[in-house]
Amino acid sequence: MIELNPRGLITPNYNIPATMTELESLFVKGAESPKRYQLFDCYKLYTESLATILAGEPFVQWVDGSFTTRELNPGDIDVVSFINFDSVERSAKELQSFKYPDSLLHGVDAYIVKVYPKDHQLFALYAGDRAYWMDKFSKTTRNKRGIVYPKGFLEITISGS
Repeated sequence: MIELNPRGLITPNYNIPATMTELESLFVKGAESPKRYQLFDCYKLYTESLATILAGEPFVQWVDGSFTTRELNPGDIDVVSFINFDSVERSAKELQSFKYPDSLLHGVDAYIVKVYPKDHQLFALYAGDRAYWMDKFSKTTRNKRGIVYPKGFLEITISGS
């Protein structure tokens, strides 16, 4: 179950396994914000299109940003997709529009991380990228008083079809 703290932030401050249905139930359904519905539709289309390019290969997404808070009119949805390096390299040209800044045309602020297996010579690159996003997504940006708050984010596995 996904929990929000009194500030409207996901808690605890790490990647919380979730489904697309849970994301929609918690942050879209019943919201008095047409913007939330619009952003969620953009996110769904982005993810479905990405899955099509990957020919049904499963991948993981970390979903964050003001969309995953109680903010009434979030600016966007932040998404990092973790995809097997072979698939990224095989589909590099098609995937270009799924990465920032081109991803903004899909209505999402999105990035792609190549996943290398532990025994691969570039595994450290993947581990570093994962650590970077874990750090970035597990806390707020500094507010006007200089305070940073811990927060969680959602991890959604997109199954192959």
